[in-house]
Amino acid sequence: MSGLSNSLSQLTLALARLNGLVGGLGTNRVTERVIERVEVASSAGSDLAKLTFTADKESLDPGDKIVFTVKIEPFINLTNAILAVKLDPGFEFESTSANSYSKSENTFVYNLGSVTTGSVQTFTINARLKSDFKADDAEDGKITSAATFSYADANGNVKTPLFSSLDVKIGGTGFFAGIFAAIPGGATVTILLIALLILLVVIAIRKLLS
Repeated sequence: MSGLSNSLSQLTLALARLNGLVGGLGTNRVTERVIERVEVASSAGSDLAKLTFTADKESLDPGDKIVFTVKIEPFINLTNAILAVKLDPGFEFESTSANSYSKSENTFVYNLGSVTTGSVQTFTINARLKSDFKADDAEDGKITSAATFSYADANGNVKTPLFSSLDVKIGGTGFFAGIFAAIPGGATVTILLIALLILLVVIAIRKLLS
């Protein structure tokens, strides 16, 4: 029981770290776009387990969907295993592949209990960038989500949690970004508006040459 208490204590500290990373970013945003497909594995405790946190999109506009995937790969038998994922407030949660989990705002906790060697645990979270996301609310043009895996060895000895964060850059760059960043409706509306602008330019050039 003391091992579980220690794991929960470690998780609390880890969540505080998550809040420090994500909590101050606000709930709306958008401007420089490109979510980078990032696969990050924490080095802490890498001899015992590996944590991988990825996203399936390279770019996002307001209203676009995204799938986050978190993988836990244990190299030994683990106990008191707990996975916590905190999505940036700019995302709206839609669903997760797990049957059992707890949720508080955009933080999801998966109590895995005992995990055996080699049994890879994979969880997906389906989310959407808020349709009213504002460019000015993004810190340095990006939003951050993070995952923390706390655990103990087979004897209940609590180990250092694994931590992995994922930066997502939002919006386009250059001239068109300045015009379309604030337009709701996601990528489809933006593409149509760009096509219309190009058409108008072509018509104007033809008139000048005629």
